[in-house]
Amino acid sequence: MTSSIPRDRAFVGIQVNPTSFHDEGVTEVLDTVVERGAVNTIMVPAVSWTYGLGGRAKPGNRLADHGPQEYLHDLHGGNFATTHPQYYANTSLGPLTKSPHYPDWDVLEALLPETERRGLGLYVIIEESSVMPAFHELPNYMKCTEIDIWGRATSKGCLNNPDYRNYQLSVLEDITKSYPIDGVMWLCERVGPLHTILQEPIFEDIWTGFYLPSGKPGCFCSHCQAQARDKGIDPEAARRGLLALADWNRNVAAGNIPLDGAFVAAWRIMMRHPEVLAWQQLWLDKYWGLHRQVYGAVKVARPKMQVGFPTHPGVGFSPFFRADTDYGEISEFADFVRLSAYNFASGPRFGNWLKGMRHSLWSDLSQESAYRIAGEMLGSELPPFDNFQQGWPASFVAGEARRAIAASGERMACYSGIDIDVPAGRHPSSASREGVRDSVLAAFQAGAPGVILARKYSEMMLDNLSGAGDALRSLF
Repeated sequence: MTSSIPRDRAFVGIQVNPTSFHDEGVTEVLDTVVERGAVNTIMVPAVSWTYGLGGRAKPGNRLADHGPQEYLHDLHGGNFATTHPQYYANTSLGPLTKSPHYPDWDVLEALLPETERRGLGLYVIIEESSVMPAFHELPNYMKCTEIDIWGRATSKGCLNNPDYRNYQLSVLEDITKSYPIDGVMWLCERVGPLHTILQEPIFEDIWTGFYLPSGKPGCFCSHCQAQARDKGIDPEAARRGLLALADWNRNVAAGNIPLDGAFVAAWRIMMRHPEVLAWQQLWLDKYWGLHRQVYGAVKVARPKMQVGFPTHPGVGFSPFFRADTDYGEISEFADFVRLSAYNFASGPRFGNWLKGMRHSLWSDLSQESAYRIAGEMLGSELPPFDNFQQGWPASFVAGEARRAIAASGERMACYSGIDIDVPAGRHPSSASREGVRDSVLAAFQAGAPGVILARKYSEMMLDNLSGAGDALRSLF
């Protein structure tokens, strides 16, 4: 069997969820990903809740050419390893629940002897995804949720809530102290309140009132308000400003463009309510603050364990997401980042983002003008306008790697996330064996010390996975 790339030459990870190992067998999957992808590190989402990381292909999307040829409906997340209750004494949310899909099976116990025998690294991905119904089954969960600008509880746990923070840290302590793994990647994809309102239109739902696709803007719980007051920020003034922007958003989305234009009107509101910017920064402080705490907690438990985080996929095509993500700052509390420079999926995703912007902050612009401005603003080499929703070239992967490496000063490892058959909505990926090969080559040519094949093996076509192996074996 063809061997993997030596771990001292480059980091070559692949994200494989527990369902794949249970469906196809641990030894069979490991043999396949090493032979085809030349990988040397397995990254398993042992704690996951969504189809983005877990299960087979999301129902309605294309099934891969391996594994069972049927969907796994009603995905119920949780712990796919073993929960150790002694680590959850400081949270009323109780111990992490075991996933009911495989109640008598521990994916990490199954993997550890096999990865060790093959000389493969083993990283655990832990997904914080409190929007999923399975998460809401935790006792006392509804006492820990965010409060939106309309004063309503939302489905998301507040990252400032001490009980919720303790729960997330308990999960990390449980996994890192209970298993001799090599690293952990903690995933928390969220959007702050101001950037939520500015980037997409509000829709009206008869059951829940007004909401935004990325979530309801907040948080105005007692913990967030107390933190704001400690920093000299008036919570009520911030809430009034965000409510004014929500009204602006709703009117613009309905086609009622202000006389001076959508952008000018939004800017005027922010000048009159400067607290909205302060509230966005307050949100960022708690978001990255928990990442800092995650890093420190793991290092206390296992000083040599590698700790990292993925970037939000929008960093590559949204100036707002990019402003939220300062690689220089992140390098203070991360050993590595996975750059979500998914070039095949980014075209359609960018198209969806652009559509939202053109019904909100950029309503004054034509689609072609918005496309050109976004490309120039981000310094990205975008495809011609007529083809922008197709897969983007490998140069996008290289550009994101160079930018992250330069910004972090090489204080942390910047691994390029390689998009292998990541769907864009219900549209199949435009990935190909040659395209994946070129993306991997571009990452290393840009100076990346490694790649992570993403987002999950259960949706990858095997020939496309082989494209990664083609590139890696030509390099190493």
